[in-house]
Amino acid sequence: MDKVELKKLQEFLRRSLGNEDIRLTPDAKNPDNAAVTLGERKIAEISVDDEDGDRSFAFEMKIPVGREVNSDGEFLGVISADDPKLQSFTLQIAILDFDLEDQ
Repeated sequence: MDKVELKKLQEFLRRSLGNEDIRLTPDAKNPDNAAVTLGERKIAEISVDDEDGDRSFAFEMKIPVGREVNSDGEFLGVISADDPKLQSFTLQIAILDFDLEDQ
C-alpha cells in the first residue's frame, strides 16, 4: 500500500466507523499490510487483496461481543464467531477501490 492508499483507507474507515481518531500505520515487514490503531491500541489489520485482478482491501477486527455493523443503512461487513461459546467474534470488511473515491 502506498501513502495515497493508506490515506484514502484511513478516511474511509473514519467515515464508515464514525471515529476521527482511527489511524493506519504501514507494516514495515509486509508492504501489503497496515495496522489500524485507535490511540496507541491496535484494533485491526488491513491487507491488500489482488487475488481476482481487482485491487481491494481486507479489514479484519476481533470483536469481544457480537454486534451488527451498518453505517447509514449501508452494509459494512460480516461478523463471525471465533469459538463455539460465542465469546469472541471477528469483523471482516472488504473495501473495494471505488469505495475510496471522494464522496
